[in-house]
Amino acid sequence: MIISDTAVKRPVLAGVLALLLVAFGLVAFDRLALREYPNIDPPVVSITTGYPGASASVIESRITKIIEDRVAGVEGIKFIQSVSMDGRSRITIEFDVNRDIYAAANDVRDRVARVSRQLPDGADIPEVQKVDGDEDVRNKDFTAVRGTYESNKFVKGLLKENSDVEERANKALKLLRL
Repeated sequence: MIISDTAVKRPVLAGVLALLLVAFGLVAFDRLALREYPNIDPPVVSITTGYPGASASVIESRITKIIEDRVAGVEGIKFIQSVSMDGRSRITIEFDVNRDIYAAANDVRDRVARVSRQLPDGADIPEVQKVDGDEDVRNKDFTAVRGTYESNKFVKGLLKENSDVEERANKALKLLRL
């Protein structure tokens, strides 16, 4: 009853308090964290194929092009990106956000299994992997000669940058020291 009596006796005070309450609410609403676009990682599948001793142009024509043509018909593909380098081919396929990553990876595996007989005899079996969107070092590739100072320095740099991959980097260091 005290609040209602005060509001009736002093209407200006009640109006000012109401305006202060509205202003406080607007300021609080403006500072409220809002995620308009949530962080959604699209389903990505990667196909890696090795062909030791082959040049990039041979990899492109005999491996990358053949696999790309076969995989291009999989449902829900947003885009395909391929990189052919000396001795290795990498094809990255990004699917629509609504596509299930496991179903997409299985469809890609089926298509790659059918085309693997058409690849050259010296080529490795294509590896199909689901790419994790939370993985920080997915694009950091390195090739090292065993025991070189530069490769050890690179792996130690990965350790400092990505403490979550410390175990993998330690294994790589052990292999380099052999």
